[in-house]
Amino acid sequence: PKVTKLTTITPAVGNEGIAEILAFHKATNTMFYTVDITQTPNSFRQATLDGTVLGDVNVANDVNDANFTAGGVQSLDVTGNLLAIAVQANPKTDPGVIAFYRLDTNTSAPSHTFLKKVTVGALPDGVAFSPDGSKLVVANEAEPDVGITVDPEGSISIIDISNNTPADNALTLGFTDFNASGSRASELPSGYRKALQGATVAQDIEPEFVAITDDSSKAIVTLQE
Repeated sequence: PKVTKLTTITPAVGNEGIAEILAFHKATNTMFYTVDITQTPNSFRQATLDGTVLGDVNVANDVNDANFTAGGVQSLDVTGNLLAIAVQANPKTDPGVIAFYRLDTNTSAPSHTFLKKVTVGALPDGVAFSPDGSKLVVANEAEPDVGITVDPEGSISIIDISNNTPADNALTLGFTDFNASGSRASELPSGYRKALQGATVAQDIEPEFVAITDDSSKAIVTLQE
């Protein structure tokens, strides 16, 4: 197949933190991507395919409260008119949240209605809706802090979606059964090695990316470190 470049979009900023992850919204023929820079922190952006910016939304305005402070947006995905944003906590070793928004179909004056936030594991990174729109799967990377004084356990969260509305709570699955004394320790492959020798397997595993089969029956998650 031949690939033809349509355009190149260069954000007018001089630092990192923009357009790492994007998703396409079919109803408006636009794209959404992550933005986390000094001028626009903790945000997502909607833009046309030729690069015209339609608007930015600061997620922190919707998710911050007495128990949670946003530490940056990590990833996003779209199914139908539902947008999911992975938001790490500050500090990043605390549980993160998924912020859900309802999208409209008006490209001239787009609006994004905040629905709810759902708590997941530490440092939610990769997110993916199932093709049938019934679930959002989240890879919680759970990186340690800079001094490695706090090293949370990696995990995978699953949020049910019913009638295009996310559940209030996620099912979060960990890896403690694979620790040295765990019931599934024997299932680790013989070549498995830990990046941090003092960490448990559950601490060392850092889920990064999610893909889901076409029939929505299985999720495949990459495990870093």
